[in-house]
Amino acid sequence: MRGFFGGGSFFEGVLLGNDPALGVAIDLAVKSGAVLLCGWLAAVACRVPWGKWQASAAVRHRVWSLTFAGVLLLPCATWLLPEWRVAVWPADVVREEVAAREISGSVSEGMEDRTESGEVSAEGLDVEEELRPLGLPMEGWGEIENAASVGLSVDEVADVRGENSRWSWGMRLVGLWILGALAAALPLGVGLWMNRRTLRRARELESGEWQELVRELSGRLGLRRGVGVYELPGEKIPVTWGVWRPVILLPESARDWSEERRRCVLLHELAHIQRRDVLWQMVGRLGASVCWFNPMGWYGLRQLRLERELACDDAVVSLGEVATAYADQLLDLATQLGEHRLVVGVTMGRLSGLETRIRALLDPLRAHGPVTRRVAVGLGLGAMVVLAATASLRLVAAEGE
Repeated sequence: MRGFFGGGSFFEGVLLGNDPALGVAIDLAVKSGAVLLCGWLAAVACRVPWGKWQASAAVRHRVWSLTFAGVLLLPCATWLLPEWRVAVWPADVVREEVAAREISGSVSEGMEDRTESGEVSAEGLDVEEELRPLGLPMEGWGEIENAASVGLSVDEVADVRGENSRWSWGMRLVGLWILGALAAALPLGVGLWMNRRTLRRARELESGEWQELVRELSGRLGLRRGVGVYELPGEKIPVTWGVWRPVILLPESARDWSEERRRCVLLHELAHIQRRDVLWQMVGRLGASVCWFNPMGWYGLRQLRLERELACDDAVVSLGEVATAYADQLLDLATQLGEHRLVVGVTMGRLSGLETRIRALLDPLRAHGPVTRRVAVGLGLGAMVVLAATASLRLVAAEGE
């Protein structure tokens, strides 16, 4: 894979030795950090009014969603896109370092050939005399000279020093990265298993009253997908999950809810389905897991969750529900019902972030609209430009005279 700092002799020889794995690790770490930084800057810019236009929570959620999608697509884009070379390093330093390494390798091979052919005996081989005319450093060559006296080859010496080790430092770093990513993504796998287990205990609400309400509200949202509504024993907050077959899970007490509460809850959960929030939340979790060592990834995941809920609150109010009445419903549900544990889904209300949501609902100066087609196209094109530029960028040595 091409590297951010280069994939040729300069990258390997000057910065990282002959360790391609370390180059890949640093390349992806730097590039993923750059993508996350661009996403954060875009999200910050969306909080600033631009004339008469102000970004809503739905727009900011789209920014973070595209950011995490870019992180996941970065390895493929780096491999497939042509290089964009930017000269930043002094060419003279690079040439001298690369030349020194090439000459050193040639000298070591030549000394081994001479000892094997009998031209020079191992005991009579003077490494210092061989290297002094070339102006090369003496450090480390004493080991080769000592090895020659006992009949070891240069490659065997390199094995002892660890230079030809099967597990280089770069490979160890990549292994640690993969283990960390798997550990960070483990809750996602456990949650998907818990979803299936929880759904076995649920019972589908086949009441004509509920089904008619779901069809009516789905039509108002422009949602054409089939949605299953289930009742789960216990008093847990309403939750939605499923990418291909979306499911809304309600507590037992939902049968006794008022018409207003039913409408508010179903509108909120159907808005999640219409916006495909479950899918984007999984993308965000995987993106943060890949960048588990970068705090910006976990910050972005928290923002993704918050903006998701704000966007669905805006959708409910935009369809005619009174903001103050809806805020009362949110507060009651969050304080009276418990939270689901380990499941992979999007819940209607949590105590964490509830104050922010209510303040946003009641703020008349804040934008509450959805993502328009023009804004969606602009954000998509901007994300593609950032991904392409980051993936293809390669820093190389400047051309000298």
